Amino acid sequence: VCILICNLSETAIIYYIGLIRKRITTILVDANLDQQKIEKIISCYSPNYIISPLTSSTMPTEFEIIDSLEDFIIYQNKSEKYDSSLKDTSLCLTTSGSTGSAKFVKLSLGNIESNTESIIRAVGINQNQITITTMPMNYSYGLSVINTSLEAGGILVMNTSQVTSKEFWRRITEYRVNTLSGVPYVYEQLSRLTPEFLNRTEIRKFTQAGGKLSKPVREHFKEIVRETGISFYVMYGQTEATARMAVLPPEDFNDFENAIGFAIPGGNLTVCDESGARIETPEMIGEICFEGPNVFQGYATNRIDLIEHQAKAPILKTGDLGYFDGKGRFYITGRLKRITKLLGNRIDLEEVEHFLLEQGIETICVEHRDRLFVVSTLGEIPPEIQAGLLEYLRISPLLVTFESIPEIPRLPSGKVDYDSVINSFGEL
Repeated sequence: VCILICNLSETAIIYYIGLIRKRITTILVDANLDQQKIEKIISCYSPNYIISPLTSSTMPTEFEIIDSLEDFIIYQNKSEKYDSSLKDTSLCLTTSGSTGSAKFVKLSLGNIESNTESIIRAVGINQNQITITTMPMNYSYGLSVINTSLEAGGILVMNTSQVTSKEFWRRITEYRVNTLSGVPYVYEQLSRLTPEFLNRTEIRKFTQAGGKLSKPVREHFKEIVRETGISFYVMYGQTEATARMAVLPPEDFNDFENAIGFAIPGGNLTVCDESGARIETPEMIGEICFEGPNVFQGYATNRIDLIEHQAKAPILKTGDLGYFDGKGRFYITGRLKRITKLLGNRIDLEEVEHFLLEQGIETICVEHRDRLFVVSTLGEIPPEIQAGLLEYLRISPLLVTFESIPEIPRLPSGKVDYDSVINSFGEL
């Protein structure tokens, strides 16, 4: 077992590739995690090796330095023996972003290979692709961009700058980047781009996953697509599916706003009701489920979980609600885990966020201590919009609290850090 404490660098990717090729079970950990959280993960998994940037803090006493490459050091555990029964687990990725949770998704080499090939086919990636990094490599989507680019024989341009910076666009120009990938937050930052500007670049393809684009951002890129002919691929995935499960073809981008598209090659999407039975009728909402060779091997919270073989679930229940249309195109409508009940009233938190976004206000909605908290970066949400929301939800104003925060906390992946929002309330 090796913990690779990774930054977004050529050296980190070289180590990652070498570890996977040597069939060493590799746990990717963000170098930006604080020392206490990294120590917790080391304690839980007792790795044989740790590979870490020079800037990292000191390691536990049982680890000794045995080698180095450029700005990384290799540490060996003097007390931990090898295990020969780890062959089913090639890679471990967290789904918790910056929280430092010791819970990881176990992926096999077959998971990685099959999903990489499926995405290459679905998105039309080849040796002519030149893409630039915009996401951490320990995040499943960011790592997938690396995997697909290298497997297809394309060029991967390393970048750690903000997508709005001059340095980012200098590298795009210098290396003639033709593909950009990102989560919705990246596209929010890029929404100032104009067709005229993009026509002066080599960019011919956008890919997006990690959540739904807001309506204003999507409308902006619909205009970009119309004016430039750039292909825009919307994708849907989870770490438990290695990376991605569905792709919306670029020709559908402008006309099917809430669609995630069709299952990737080799995969199968279905919709199931509360009893787990498959729904055969179009437009009926249920839980989105997926089958395919990229479905993960189970979860791990410690070294023993890596060693013990777990029966693989035949179907991945995504926790997302959705439906399919008459053409077999799938749509997401909400999240099972983001549905709460307040005094018997069933409330979809994503629906509330969407309702307020239609009013031009970006909010984060969470349930805390049996109340609905509506959080925004505005000083105060206008009273008439507050009243409109209460009327829309048909609940007592005593059950809703409107809060303001300086900025929306985000995980390294760009997704909203809902736990941090809740923790900021303290004893409210």
